[in-house]
Amino acid sequence: MLAHLTKLSATREAALPWEGTVIFCFEGWDTDPRETAEIPEIRAYFETLTAAWPYWWPYIEKVGDTFPHVLRRLCGGRIESIQPGLVGWRFEDLGEVSQTVMWLFTGMNRLYGDLDLPEQNNERISEEIAELLRSTLGG
Repeated sequence: MLAHLTKLSATREAALPWEGTVIFCFEGWDTDPRETAEIPEIRAYFETLTAAWPYWWPYIEKVGDTFPHVLRRLCGGRIESIQPGLVGWRFEDLGEVSQTVMWLFTGMNRLYGDLDLPEQNNERISEEIAELLRSTLGG
């Protein structure tokens, strides 16, 4: 997976067309009743992948659930019942969430600087991520 992702961030020409297109899934866990963020093997894999490629913010799709999925796999938390038949994710430490978000912004900014990507794209994505963060944390 890292080799595929690295191709997306290798050059300016490669990076621009992939903005906002990346989603992910974890095959082979369909029979496991746990949320993928609760499975230690998936969390470890995703943490290792993200340590090597911290560029999720420009690449993830911004309409579906990819943003909260990134945070759930990188930050501790637990499934919590919201109401009968409806569950959500409660983060254990909002400070950890904040640090993770900022660390991924640092990766994005480094990528934009290294590849000389348009500043207006960086600003727009930053605003999109801020809005996604507000909606994910409920405020």
